[in-house]
Amino acid sequence: MYTAAPTAEINLNKLSQNWNLLRQNSSATIAPVIKTNAYGFGTNPVSQTLHKQGARNFFVFSTSEALALRKKFPRTCIILLGGLPHNTARDLIANRLLPAISTLAELEEWRNNAKKLNTQLPLVLHFDTGLNRYALTPTETKLITNNPDKYLANLAPALWMSHLMSSENPSDPANQLQKKRFETITRKLPPAPRSLANSCGIALGEKWHYDLARAGAALYGIEGPRGIQRVLRLRAPVMQIKELRKGESIGYNALWLAPRKTRIATIALGYADGLARTTPPGTPLWCDNTPLPIRGRISMDMASVEINNAPQLQVGSLVDILPPPAGATPTEIPPLAYTRTLTCEMGTRLRRVYRQNGKNRPQ
Repeated sequence: MYTAAPTAEINLNKLSQNWNLLRQNSSATIAPVIKTNAYGFGTNPVSQTLHKQGARNFFVFSTSEALALRKKFPRTCIILLGGLPHNTARDLIANRLLPAISTLAELEEWRNNAKKLNTQLPLVLHFDTGLNRYALTPTETKLITNNPDKYLANLAPALWMSHLMSSENPSDPANQLQKKRFETITRKLPPAPRSLANSCGIALGEKWHYDLARAGAALYGIEGPRGIQRVLRLRAPVMQIKELRKGESIGYNALWLAPRKTRIATIALGYADGLARTTPPGTPLWCDNTPLPIRGRISMDMASVEINNAPQLQVGSLVDILPPPAGATPTEIPPLAYTRTLTCEMGTRLRRVYRQNGKNRPQ
């Protein structure tokens, strides 16, 4: 009988170490990105840990995330990457929250509220320099840079920002192109702090950091500069072990057939816990340093792995989902998309345990 529950162990000491590594290697302000429940790691423990370490600028996505964070930290700077949803300006102003303005309509609404209140509101503008995602388009940007007195009236520049599209590939010429576009835009605007680098952008070097760098994945040990540490260990127990005969299938739609006699372990973690139903067949889970390839389609509550090379596994044993061991070969390391999706979608039924100063405490 298996008794353990799937567990996400989150090491807050390593989170702090990642934060301090980023700060020590940059003259820019490092601002944690804690959207989507801090990438699935838990907004409350993550934000409290980083605030104690000195973080005073946070990025979230939604109004609800921002309002919840404001209750905890009355004097921090909180910026909404989700911009300014219609008719939310008054709430944001009342709670001293800054939307990253991403359309002309948002800019007009923010400016009109400043005029009504007879005050200068701080302004964050988010420019599209090549990602072609939610941000001010090149056409909108040109209107602003050609007539800043009109478009920035009653507003106090607080931050000019953009987002790199290919920073995980240092040799991609798109990085230099976006940097050039960003500098061209900001030269035409009143002086304000600038932000271009995300986690992988920080790894590109100091000239990409400008005044403020946004650290999300790097803080959590997912990707970023050399030296960052894994913060998460995600494990699930073995529920059952069975042996398939050659030619037998497993899982929905019989997507995998055993090429030989094969031992299979069913583990208690599925797509309801974040392990996507579309996870590529053969993606490895782990027993110590031994890869256990996924076989068949992921179910809502369970996944199946081949364990021919792990005779020590038994019902109740824990299988590692993340991270891969240090000795894993490049072909055995799951794609980055797998890691990002899994951490952000870790379900509420996962038992989260936070380790700090050598001790474990449940959330």
